[in-house]
Parts: sequence; structure tokens; C-alpha cells
Amino acid sequence: MRIITLYIQIFSAFIVFCTIFSGIASATMIVEDLSGSTTEEDLVNILLGENSNVTVSNITVTGSNQAIGQFSNGESLGFDTGVVMTSGLVSDVPKSMDTEIDTNLGEPGDADLDTLIGGNTNDAAVLEFDFVPEKSAITFNYRFASDDFPYDYDDAFGLFVNGENIALLPNGDVVAVTTIKGTEYYDGSNLNNAFSGSSIVLSAEAAVAADELNHMKFAIADTGDSWVDSGVFIESDSFISNNAPNAPADPLCEGETNPTNITDSTPEFSWNFSDPDANDTQSAYQIIVGTAEDGSDMWDSGKVNSSSSTDIAYGGSSLEAGITYHWKVKTWDNQDSESGYCDDQTFDITDKPDPVPPQIQFHTRGLFHQ
Repeated sequence: MRIITLYIQIFSAFIVFCTIFSGIASATMIVEDLSGSTTEEDLVNILLGENSNVTVSNITVTGSNQAIGQFSNGESLGFDTGVVMTSGLVSDVPKSMDTEIDTNLGEPGDADLDTLIGGNTNDAAVLEFDFVPEKSAITFNYRFASDDFPYDYDDAFGLFVNGENIALLPNGDVVAVTTIKGTEYYDGSNLNNAFSGSSIVLSAEAAVAADELNHMKFAIADTGDSWVDSGVFIESDSFISNNAPNAPADPLCEGETNPTNITDSTPEFSWNFSDPDANDTQSAYQIIVGTAEDGSDMWDSGKVNSSSSTDIAYGGSSLEAGITYHWKVKTWDNQDSESGYCDDQTFDITDKPDPVPPQIQFHTRGLFHQ
């Protein structure tokens, strides 16, 4: 009887655990739009978080107050809290993924988005403000989502800094349904909201004028219709003012500056990370090697996420003797701000010397006796 009772207790505990775990895993996203107690200033403060390096003024919202707000319980997005903007109703966002969200708010589009995508937009939601940063670069993290996936409506998101859109995919395309679907930037998993698909988490970065007035504008809108809606989730505390790294210092190839006698077919590169912000560290690098200055015809490493800056082996096409090769490196800091390339560097490959044949010595001592 005790054994049966024990099994029942264990089973009951298991059921309770599963129930709790299921509740945590599927916690409903909580949203509040600007028709409630949330204000425009609240939204900007959510984006800034504890960042004291930015002063903000002249906050304005264009579009419906029901299209912009804040969210929490967004763990499945990759960040828990932040600002949400839609071309429909914020209140529709927490619904299940199989719910179609298609509110026509009757709001106009946005001229900057019209220019960005080359079409007419509708139901635009816009948040914009002036800001004075202490440092020369800013970053944001966000995720674009839409109920238009996998169709061809070009709902889009723009993040304009001093008039220039910095909301771009890693390949340089604007952030829109048609540029994301079917690419490595698309995520069709259930992210605990009503949208049928989204981008991966993206970062936006811009160079800005430190200690001067700059302008920022977030805008999202429907394109081609005013019905099926799209949205963007912007991570809280992700508005970071930061100085970009300096160009890498002391670039070396095989431990030398511009060596002319390299015999290694996979020479190794080194440099020193340099950043005006004392606490910043290297998060990534990119090396290019070519047969001409600024060239990359031999090797382009692409952006490599790594803090290493010593003994990075060449990984491109075969190098030939008698040719002067040019190379450069640039880096990213831990805020994902990008440096410029270092000055042009060179190295020459030479033929390996012929090996010296071993000398055979004969010792006759002790072989003959008188």
C-alpha cells in the first residue's frame, strides 16, 4: 500500500511540474498601448533603460494610439520586454499564431517608408524624437514580424537616423516581408504571438554626432492594402550610445610588418584591438587579402565572431611566390560597433629553399689495428 501511495505522490508531483513548466513556456505576452496609462515618454524610457549617455526631447507619435505600446513576457522573441509597434492593433499581438490579424485603422502611410520600398503605404505607426548622445554610435535590437508571411505583400519597417534608414538585413536589404521570407533571416516558429512569421533578431547601428542634436524615427506600415498587419518588437535597454572602435593597431603578418620573405602557405595575421571606450572588447573581425590595395580577390574572411586577434591563419586561395599581397583587418566591439580597416599591409611569398641534403660521416676509428 505504501508503494502505491508513493507512486501516486510521485505521479501527482510530476503532473504539477508539467503544469507549471507548460505555464512558464507558454506565458501569454502582455501588451499595453498608448490608449491606456502608457505614455510616449514611457516608451522612450523603456528603450533607453539605464543608459544615461543619451538626452531625449521632442517625442512624437503619428498614427493610432492603439498601434503603439509596450510588451512583457516576450521571452520567445529573444528578449523579454520592449516596445511594440504595429500596422494594426497592439491588443491583437498576444493572440495565437493561427489567428489572422487584419485591422484597417484608416490611418495614412508614411512618406519615408513609401520612398524606402518604392510603393504606397497605409496604417503607418511612427515614433520619433530628438536625442543628444555622448558618444558617436548607437545600436538597437529588434525583430520584425508579420501576418503577411509567406505572401508577397511588402509591409516594411524603417529606423531612420538623421534621415537615413539603418534597419537593414545583414545582406543590406531593407526589412520587409519579401526580403525576409525564404532567407536565413526568416523565423517561422511560434513565438507566442499572432504573427505567422518573423525575422531573426536583428541589430541596427548608426554613426551619430556626439554631443549634438540628432533625430530618430521608427516607422512601420502596411503596403498595398490596409488589412493584414505587421509589427516590430524593439528590445528594452537596447538603445546604446557607444564609440566605434579605432582601426586595429600594429597589424602583423607572421609577426612582422610588411614581410617580404614568407615561406608559409597559410601565413598568420595579428593585430591589437583599439577602442576609445576603456571597457569595450573585440567581438568580431574581418580580414581581406588581395593582389591589389583594397582587394579581396584572394580571401575575404567575412565577419568572424571571435575575440581572438593573434595568429589568425590565412584561409583563402593558394598563394604564389613572387607576388606581393595586400591585406587589411577591421573589428567590431562588444556593442557590435564597427571600426574602419587598418592601413594597407603587404606580404610577399617566396619559394621555400631547397632542403640541405644530410651529410653522411664515416668513422673508422677502431676498425683497424696495427
